[in-house]
Amino acid sequence: MEKALRHADIPMAVKAMKAGAVEFLTKPFREQELLDAVRIALDGDRRRRYREQSEHDLHSRFDSLSHREREVMLLVTVGMMNKQVGAKLGIGEVTVKVHRHKVMHKLGAQSFAELVRMADRLGLPQKLEKNGGMKQLDNYQNTAMRQLRRSNTLSTSQWAPIKKSERLDVRALGPGT
Repeated sequence: MEKALRHADIPMAVKAMKAGAVEFLTKPFREQELLDAVRIALDGDRRRRYREQSEHDLHSRFDSLSHREREVMLLVTVGMMNKQVGAKLGIGEVTVKVHRHKVMHKLGAQSFAELVRMADRLGLPQKLEKNGGMKQLDNYQNTAMRQLRRSNTLSTSQWAPIKKSERLDVRALGPGT
């Protein structure tokens, strides 16, 4: 029993790594090895916290978009042209451009490519299926809500699901959209 407490074995090392250990030092270890392991762990934690904060900030900015801006963002980031988006939403092409500009400004996107990358990070659909577009949008909303609740960035009372009457009807998307 005493021997098991002093010396690590392979199962113990595996268990420690699965539990999140950054490094497994064997005895005897040098002081520099311990310092390096601590430095690596702190750097990793700093990167993780930065990523989490970036994701939280992106979700907060996305939450600031109006319902129409979200619709426009979804449709343009799946590859629809402004004219197609306008026809789908029953608004003019110039109005689509205005909404698109507002979306890019509110999200802080410097280019359309960056906006597409943001949509990907948000988990928005990358393409809308001809008959499953509405289902995809519902799935995105439900998944986003679960992810935000899990990460404690959004409480249940803050999430206001979009009413069915306000949702974008994307069931009738034509070929190539």
